[in-house]
Amino acid sequence: MFRWAIRHNTRGGEPLPEGRWSAEQPAETAAAPPPTGSGLALLIPAAIGCAVSLGIRLYAHVHTPAGLAVNVAGFSGPLPAKAWLTTIAIKVADGQISLA
Repeated sequence: MFRWAIRHNTRGGEPLPEGRWSAEQPAETAAAPPPTGSGLALLIPAAIGCAVSLGIRLYAHVHTPAGLAVNVAGFSGPLPAKAWLTTIAIKVADGQISLA
């Protein structure tokens, strides 16, 4: 009876007052309608990410490496660059945690 009254906005044949779901339950405590969004909002970015990943994979498969290493300016080699950048990242994370 309760579900039928919600669907048809009636109470035993007579219409309910405006703004009410049923005679037994006020509008403030009535269950919210289900969300109308679909999974499409998450599927589109995931599909774009998969397409980019596949494109990079295909490029790496057909690309012949040039043999030149990319160096971060101001560092003598890759290991000192990694050490300094890791130290900076840890300090930034520590600052965020301490200020939270």
